Amino acid sequence: MLVSVTCAACAQALALVRDLADARPGHQVVVRDVDAPGFRAPPGFAGTPMFYRGDTVLFYGNPTPEELLAAVDGGLP
Repeated sequence: MLVSVTCAACAQALALVRDLADARPGHQVVVRDVDAPGFRAPPGFAGTPMFYRGDTVLFYGNPTPEELLAAVDGGLP
């Protein structure tokens, strides 16, 4: 997941990730700050928040909790 301190929607994105960690404790989530020195934008980068699986963009912006769980469980590419 990509976030920024200047992003108004990123607080909700981080809450989604905390809920995901509670619901799927074995799933690894990496949060990257796009404002951090040395950040290199991945393919498809359009802004924050963005949710990825590998190199695949899952969501531009915040999904619903159900959409995020479906994606993590394999319901989305």
